[in-house]
Amino acid sequence: MSLVAVLNSRPDVKALLEKALVQDRNDEFLLHQASNVEEALEILSFDLPEIVIWNATDPELDSAPVLESLLSDSWMHNFGIIAIYDSREARDTEVSRQLAAINVLTVLSYDKLKDSLYKHLRIIDANRQILVHLEVGEEDGARTTGSFNIDNDPMVVPVYTGLAAQLLVQRGRLLPNSKRDLQIALSELVQNGIEHGNCGLTATEKAEFLSNGGNISDLISEKIALDPALGSKKVTLEWEIRPEDTRFFVRDQGNGFDVAAFQQRIKSLGTEALSGRGIKLAKSLGGKLSYNRTGNVACLTVIHSQSSERKTPRGFEGEQVLIAKKGDIVFRQGELSDHIFYITSGQFGVYHDGVEVGRLSPADVFMGEMSFLMNNMRTATVICENPGRIIKIARRSFVKTLRLYPQYGLFLAKLMARKLSAGNQVRARQVLDESMT
Repeated sequence: MSLVAVLNSRPDVKALLEKALVQDRNDEFLLHQASNVEEALEILSFDLPEIVIWNATDPELDSAPVLESLLSDSWMHNFGIIAIYDSREARDTEVSRQLAAINVLTVLSYDKLKDSLYKHLRIIDANRQILVHLEVGEEDGARTTGSFNIDNDPMVVPVYTGLAAQLLVQRGRLLPNSKRDLQIALSELVQNGIEHGNCGLTATEKAEFLSNGGNISDLISEKIALDPALGSKKVTLEWEIRPEDTRFFVRDQGNGFDVAAFQQRIKSLGTEALSGRGIKLAKSLGGKLSYNRTGNVACLTVIHSQSSERKTPRGFEGEQVLIAKKGDIVFRQGELSDHIFYITSGQFGVYHDGVEVGRLSPADVFMGEMSFLMNNMRTATVICENPGRIIKIARRSFVKTLRLYPQYGLFLAKLMARKLSAGNQVRARQVLDESMT
């Protein structure tokens, strides 16, 4: 179960949220309501939610003190934010600009909550490891890769592209005020992959349907109903973060298109045309947009912002950064636990008496915390499986930091509780399986 902080004082909006989440039958999300600034700050600082729903047009919730708190220690507030708003009082561009400096992944008007909120929550929850850590101590030439496989559902496109854009902001490669432009550009490319690539929609077919009062989601649903095979197709959004730039690849499973004719058509479109806007925003980010010969893969290259700065967890700035290569042993079973390790990247195997008992990644944040805090010997050996970087934090430094920032202790306790809970669930399944054999 994931904790969702809801910053909202309006009863009518609360009712909309509850209605939108009526399909949450398995208690996936626990909602904690905050109806004023004081409650909001308390929930964000001490409950440490995984996701935040922020009513950006709530007159009773002044955004300034909440923003100030988040920006003062952004490492502690690594949750994904869904900003919601009243379309009669603001536009999505205004909301995005107001909250640009923090982890806003998607912006939804009240009227879109019913169709989109639950889907967005599930996607953020499944991918929150992207927001859990910050890269520090990066070696020259290091590359980071990843991908999303996206269903043919226009409703989910903004949250996936929001995660991808926030990924660069989180690592100091993109200025926050450019985040929305990148999100729109990626959304346009992904949407093209869904509509024209996977579903084979023509521009004429789409325009005709929309002119009769339909929407693109209904049109795609109709296409899938007529040809169920389309429902299994995906659009893949991949990224490769390099020292100077990031390349985003948008790959659909369609037959491709005439790239030259498409590029010529884009040149003739006005700046207000949707596809023209997406392409122009893509190019405005300082990179270039290209396609493969077939036309089913688009590559957007984004040049990294020179003036952006990578943020380091407060209190750990001077600690030793280790570059872990495949096969490196981080620590051995039976060794003295005099350090805790903060994971910034990589994958690590955990072995007890030579048997693999788990794996660790940046989503786990720390490794070796249990024996470290209990002054015990290491109960397992940790070996690097995929290259990465970790921060080695001595006991004295860690305790000093906890005294300066006591909320870190709550954060660590919550992480440990999650790991214990996950371990108990695995063990319970094993016992059940053994009893059934």
